[in-house]
Amino acid sequence: MTIFLSVVIIFPLIAVVLNILSITWLQYDKKQKILHIAIRMRIINIIIILFAGLLALLFIGHLIADSLAGAD
Repeated sequence: MTIFLSVVIIFPLIAVVLNILSITWLQYDKKQKILHIAIRMRIINIIIILFAGLLALLFIGHLIADSLAGAD
């Protein structure tokens, strides 16, 4: 069960987080004390975020549905 959870849920969630971090750009302006946040649109990162997020959400939803239905 641990291998299933790590491969099907945790790895896609890690992929989503890493890809979100790779497209996010932060710059702090010390003079004005402003943090600028921008997102660089890279199509491959967006595809990975969508695919991995959808995969993780499908299996999380399946686990929730099984637990609510009382499956052992």
